[in-house]
This record gives sequence, C-alpha cells and structure tokens, in this order.
Amino acid sequence: MGYKEHLTENLTDEEILKAFSIVLPYLNDLSRDDTAFGLTDTEKYIEYEDPKEFQLQLRAGSEPLDVIKDSLRSGRLEKGDTNVSGKEIKVISIPIRNSKGKIIGTISDGIDLDDTTRLVNSVSEISESLDQVSTSVSELANSASNFALTGQKTLKQAQDVMETSKKTSDAIEIIKSIADQTNLLGLNAAIESARAGEHGKGFNVVSTEIRKLASQSKESTRTINDIVINMNQSINTIIGAVNESASESEEQAAAIEEISATIESINANLKRLNEFIERFA
Repeated sequence: MGYKEHLTENLTDEEILKAFSIVLPYLNDLSRDDTAFGLTDTEKYIEYEDPKEFQLQLRAGSEPLDVIKDSLRSGRLEKGDTNVSGKEIKVISIPIRNSKGKIIGTISDGIDLDDTTRLVNSVSEISESLDQVSTSVSELANSASNFALTGQKTLKQAQDVMETSKKTSDAIEIIKSIADQTNLLGLNAAIESARAGEHGKGFNVVSTEIRKLASQSKESTRTINDIVINMNQSINTIIGAVNESASESEEQAAAIEEISATIESINANLKRLNEFIERFA
C-alpha cells in the first residue's frame, strides 16, 4: 500500500508529522525488543523516545543519523548499523510522505546490537559445539560398528574352535577305543603266555608292556577329554558373552545413529535460526 492509500485527506505536513508524534510514545510497548523510536522532518529530530533499558544522546533538534539521511535521500526504507553514544545500534528508517508524495520526514527505530550479537554468537557457539558432538558421536558409532564386527569375527573364530574341539573329542574316542582293544590284546597275550609256560615268559613281558601302554593311553585320553570338556565349557561361555556383547553393540550403534541424526536436525535448525536472526537483525 502506497502513501496515497494511507493519506486520503489533504492534511498539512505539520498535521501528518503531529499525528506520528502522538503515536510515537506507544510504539515501544508494541515492540518485542527494547527499541528507540525517532521522528524527523527533513532536517532534524522533532520527536524522540528513548528505550527502557538504555539511553542515546538524542533529542528533539538533534541532527538525524546517517541511516536516516540516506532514507531522506533515497525515498526508501534504509537500515544499517551505527554507533550512537558509544553503543552499536541497528537502525531502520522509512520516509514519510504527504498526500502529494513529497518526503516530509522519517520515522525510525533502533535496537541495541549487543543483545542481537550475543544471540547470534550464542547460536553459533551452540552450532559449533553440536558439530563437535556430532563428530564425536559419529566416531563413537563407527567404533561401536567396528566393535560389533569384531565381535562377529570373534564369534566365528570361537565357533571354529568349538568345531575343532568336537573333532578332537572324536579323535579321543578313537584313541580310547584303540587303547581298550590294545589292553584286551595284551590280556589275551598274557593268557597265552601263561599257557606256554617257560617258553612264554618273554611274550609275557611284551604283553605286560602292551597292557601298561594301553592303560597309560586310556588315562591320557581321559585327562585330555577332561581338558577338552573344560575348554568346550569355556568356549560356550565365550560364545554366549560374544553373542550378548554383539547384540548390545548393535543396539548401541543404532541408538548412537539415532542420537547423531537428532543432533544433525537440531544443528540444522540452529543454522536456520542464525540465518533468520542475521537477516532480520
């Protein structure tokens, strides 16, 4: 809507500026920020309202700020950062026209850039911190995935050892069977040696050694079998632990990926917020 739609009556320049001056004291209460408001003619301030929390050394009769002068020259909305009374201020100025379109003054507002700068810096710091957290979480997720993969490899190796252990048990059973047969053979030889009398004494020595060897073999296989049984129990414990650990690692990896996705989403929102603040500050 242009100035002609705003001004349907042929008000004088003084009447138009007077109307703005009447409204000016109420504007700070309508603003979401603590804001300074100024009204100028083409040469000087004719009305000025300080914000509530800081003061600028401006008053009626003060020379307009450079941003306001730019607005008077261009006939358009102008905005810029300027230093007033040692304080950085974001100023927005728009020209005021009469019913004929002539620029007769400006109305402007100014906000303290310190708060906006602190907000932008805080958002940037949070965003940077989230970037670092996201990187750490990604590294943790990779570690968890690698740990899960290592667990799977360990499980495969444990299962291979278990299979080898079973083959060892089978071999022990064969050796045990041979020992039993050897012992039986030695026993038969001893019987035949006894029948042969004096001529079978040498054979009796051999049969005794055969039975002794068979007995030792049987005892050794029993010891080995006990070791294999204990080893199988240990391997089963390892397999159970690895299975549980692998399952937990996969759950942790999934949870970490979900956290990472959430952090990335928050970070993206913060960056959009930062862009919004910078655009409208």
